[in-house]
Amino acid sequence: MVETYKQIDIYLYDPTTKEFLYKGISDKNPLNPDEPIIPACATTVIPPEFTKGYAIVWAGNKWKKIEDHRGETYYNTTTESKEV
Repeated sequence: MVETYKQIDIYLYDPTTKEFLYKGISDKNPLNPDEPIIPACATTVIPPEFTKGYAIVWAGNKWKKIEDHRGETYYNTTTESKEV
């Protein structure tokens, strides 16, 4: 008899920053084929669409978009120097 395993889409995030990394597929559960295994730092909640200038971050039970200023240039008004 061939065993079929249920697998579902999962959405993985960085364990430190909680930032969305990529979409994956759950692991097969050899003990209960009807219950897929969802690893740590993953959720079944679909993240929002990407918007330029925002990072998608896991907030415990939902995704949040937060402003992302990485790589932007700004000027320090105290030292009058350019910083990245």
